[in-house]
Amino acid sequence: MKSKSEVKTIRQKLAKFVSTSLSASLAVLIIVLGAVSIGFLLKLTNELQDTETHAVQEEVAIWYAERMAEVRSIRDTIENYNMTSDSSYELQGYLAHMLAENESKGIYDYYVGMQDTTCYFGGGWEPAPGEYDPTTRDWYKNSLTSEDVVVSEAYVDAETGKVVITMSVPIHENGSIVGVFAADIFTDDAQAVASSAFDKDDTKYVILIDSAGTVMAHKNAEFAPTVDAEGNEKLTNYKTAGIPDAVVGSTGLVKKIGNDYAGIFRVYTGQVIGGTGVTAIVVDKGLHYYQGVILFSIACIILVIAIYFIVRMMVRTKLYPLLDPLKELVDVADNMSRGQLDYKPHYTSEDEIGDLCAAIEKSNDSIRSYIADVAQKLEAISNGDLTAKVTMDYIGDFEELKTSINTISDSLNNSMQTILRSADCVHEHAKNVSGEATDLSSNVSNVNTRITGIHEAISAVRNKFGENLETVNESLKLSDDTTEALNLSYKQLETLFDAMETIAEKSNKIVEIISAINQIASQTNLLALNASIEAARAGEAGRGFAVVADNVQDLATQTAQAVSDSEILIKESVEAVEEGRRIVNEAVEAMKNVVAKTENVHAHITEIADSIREETTIVEDVSHSIFGIDDFAREAETTSKECVDMTKGLYDEVDTMHEIIGRFEL
Repeated sequence: MKSKSEVKTIRQKLAKFVSTSLSASLAVLIIVLGAVSIGFLLKLTNELQDTETHAVQEEVAIWYAERMAEVRSIRDTIENYNMTSDSSYELQGYLAHMLAENESKGIYDYYVGMQDTTCYFGGGWEPAPGEYDPTTRDWYKNSLTSEDVVVSEAYVDAETGKVVITMSVPIHENGSIVGVFAADIFTDDAQAVASSAFDKDDTKYVILIDSAGTVMAHKNAEFAPTVDAEGNEKLTNYKTAGIPDAVVGSTGLVKKIGNDYAGIFRVYTGQVIGGTGVTAIVVDKGLHYYQGVILFSIACIILVIAIYFIVRMMVRTKLYPLLDPLKELVDVADNMSRGQLDYKPHYTSEDEIGDLCAAIEKSNDSIRSYIADVAQKLEAISNGDLTAKVTMDYIGDFEELKTSINTISDSLNNSMQTILRSADCVHEHAKNVSGEATDLSSNVSNVNTRITGIHEAISAVRNKFGENLETVNESLKLSDDTTEALNLSYKQLETLFDAMETIAEKSNKIVEIISAINQIASQTNLLALNASIEAARAGEAGRGFAVVADNVQDLATQTAQAVSDSEILIKESVEAVEEGRRIVNEAVEAMKNVVAKTENVHAHITEIADSIREETTIVEDVSHSIFGIDDFAREAETTSKECVDMTKGLYDEVDTMHEIIGRFEL
């Protein structure tokens, strides 16, 4: 939705266009002329500022030139009359005389410094020996390296509190420098001379800056050189005073816009005065010179505004009456949007707006005739006459309306005929469906009864599977116990077998020991026999030894007999152990087979248990499926009954539709 400020009438748009176009054209013209005029005024202003600056510099340069000329003249007089060496001339008296003549020109003092540290002052001061050494002063040293007048930096005299500069020049005698003549000069006179170069007012003032950047003269006393209570001089650098760098020390005339202590928009114009090192700057309040430009700009703006309102007033008084008939056309369009087509124009003219009013009246008449014809045909169709046709001639785009109405009539006629044929077919099918739905309902009831029996049988099978699963679980537990007992017996037989092995090994060792004992007995018997022979040879002396040998021989014989008997028993024991080991080994193998078969039986029982669990799960799934089928069968039974009712209702609705279609004229 447009805002109120965006909604513009033709009057407003036309008035705005004309006034804006004329005002813009005049504004452009005034701006162009104003720019030329402003440029000319700015050029004049710049030239005036440059002229004033040059005038200030010229006055200051003249002042410096006059003071330097006076210094040269006095120096020349001293040189020409050899006043520094001829005692017939009183040098100090001459200096006092010249000081009296030139004191009105701002001269503070004249003095001469000699190489022997003697110094003559025109002001009457006579320093004691050693009290004042001129050769140590800057004015003296600087003059020794120059043939012309040297101007010192500004400083403040402690006695008077005024700003002073020193001009010095070397004194020659017989071609050599024998001393330096100097003059102390107040700068107040230079400031007054500089300010006299233009009309004195508050719009501009002069600033003098020496070669060291010290402010020598300034309108604002805060920046001017002074001395404090202790007699120390206070000098201000030009940067502290806010003077632009570009205008200080430039050999050419430089102009810069900036601010000063009194306000903004100040124009600084400055240049160094040749031969002095002093920069003379004119500070001008910008609005003073540019007020003409500002007044001219304001006048141009007022003129543009006045022209705009004059043009707008002329548009309203001369142009608006030409657009009054459009208001009548707006009302006509508004009535047409609300369906009121009985427009009769009040404005008659041979111009374009009069032709437009007549065309709208003719258009309304045609539209009313078309609407009446269309209403008549639609009323006939609404009363059931689908053979009604538009026969009136429609022109232009209204021809499509005629074609559309006739097409609608034909389409309704064809549709009704198709519906009638479909209704007959549906009527016949509804009759058949009603019978089939009744049979379906009966069959569904029988299926539901059978599903209930199947569900009960599956429940019995599921219970039987549960009992079998419990039996298999008990068998599986018993098999686990048997397997555990057999594994224990198997481990005990293995332990017995290991023990038999140990006994067999130890029996074999005993046989070896008995064999060794048997050998020892044979050797002992042989030794006893040898001892008996030796005892018999010994006679009476060996009788006791023979008795011993006999006893040893008997003991060896008994030992051999015992060993023989033990060997027989040991061999029988070893054979018995071997037989026992063989039997135990066979028992271990047999037990191993029994354990393996028991594990196979346990595995088969486990498989049977898993199979029964899977079959139980399947039976559970089948049971749930049967439950679902049972529910579905019940729903199908209910649905079939509803279908029977619906087919009967459809049959009745088709009869009603036959009756309604019969009312139309096809």
